[in-house]
Formats: sequence, structure tokens, C-alpha cells
Amino acid sequence: MKCYCDTSILASLYLCDEHSEQVAIWIQKTERPIPLTPLTELELTGAIQQRLFRKEISEAEAMESQQYFQQDILTGFYQRHFHQGEEYQKALQLVLQHTSSIGCRTLDVLHIASALTLNIRLFATYDLRQKMLARKIGLNTIDF
Repeated sequence: MKCYCDTSILASLYLCDEHSEQVAIWIQKTERPIPLTPLTELELTGAIQQRLFRKEISEAEAMESQQYFQQDILTGFYQRHFHQGEEYQKALQLVLQHTSSIGCRTLDVLHIASALTLNIRLFATYDLRQKMLARKIGLNTIDF
């Protein structure tokens, strides 16, 4: 089954953190290619640069992480999906229906809306509020 991976999952794949080992094992079992949206690509690049800004990684490590990610895109590990704006309408509906009760952030809602737009029913994230929303609207989630 195809799985939409939130940036929290992909960041653990390309940047060493407490979840990296677990994600590396799990991702090997995940159906390929993994869907990739412009939002996820932008956020992952931002996460790498934020780590560099906070001096948690060196410039060389940031460059290496970005290169591994780009290499995975080029080799077909990911499949890029470009929307026509439908995910924003879905996200707006989700925000109006659920943000006041769950407190999910806008970009986290947009990831869920992207999964829905791509007809992907499996969602992976470490964000608890995002996971709550995904489950509430009927998506299956990965429990790490």
C-alpha cells in the first residue's frame, strides 16, 4: 500500500535523530516509489537548512543530506506529484472542520490534504496532532 510520508519521517531518513534507525528499517519495507509533493520537498530542504543554522550539522553534512535526497529523487525512490490546487481546498475544509478541536497546524493539514488528493490512505508522521487528524478522517496511520 502506498504511504504518504510527512516531513518528520523524511527528515529522520536524511538527518540523524532519535528516529533515524527506526525510519531506516521501516522505509525498506515501504512500497516504492514513495509519493513526494512540492510541500514535502520544500519542508525537508528547510529542515536541513534549519539544522545548519542551529549549528546541529556542518555545511558538509547539510550538503550531503541534500545530495542523498536529490539522488533518491533521480533514482526513482520517490515519485513527484504536482497538484493543481485541489489540496488547498481540501485543507481549507479540514481546517474549518477540525483545527479548533485538534489544533493541527496549517502545513500539517496540507500534508493530509495532499495524501487525500493523491488517494493515498496510509499516512506516516511523528506529529501526534497530525496523526489524530489523519485517523479522524479515516486514514490509516503508521505506529512507530
